[in-house]
Amino acid sequence: MNGAMQPPHGLKPRFDLGIDWERLLTQVGIAFVILAVVMAMAVAAWRWWKKRKANARRAGEPVVASGPGRVQELLTRVRELTPGEPFDAREREEFYWRLGLALRTAVEWRTGIGATSLTVRELREPLRKKLPLPSQETAEAIELLERGEGIKFAGVPVTPADAVAARDLTAKLIGRLFPGGGGP
Repeated sequence: MNGAMQPPHGLKPRFDLGIDWERLLTQVGIAFVILAVVMAMAVAAWRWWKKRKANARRAGEPVVASGPGRVQELLTRVRELTPGEPFDAREREEFYWRLGLALRTAVEWRTGIGATSLTVRELREPLRKKLPLPSQETAEAIELLERGEGIKFAGVPVTPADAVAARDLTAKLIGRLFPGGGGP
């Protein structure tokens, strides 16, 4: 019977429909598996879309919103930074690295820009477009980050007084990003 399933015990059906039941069931099974995969993908896409929509922020609202304590903690850490004695190359690098990380963290919280994972070159244009600060303060933020890279990679000399001024500027910029101390 040309590949069709044989009835048990040699019994013959009253009439032959000419259907290859094994092939038909295999095809139906494959169709159900494909349908299940497509449905699972559709449900996953729908959930992702709902989550994304729920996490969408209103314009001007901080991206990370878990209470003002985090901004105050960040500001406190920045204000507590003091240039060590001796203020050698390693100390300068670490000092400016901490300042840069604090500023990048605040930018990330406020704007959603992945500032902690971008270079200054990659960060320059997004800061100019999305940072909710006047252009002068945005330029100061970029300059501060560039100065930190110059100190780390080019050994640019810096005095403890310059470091204190940079610390105060960082605290001022973070404070301006979150007026009233609010934020994440």
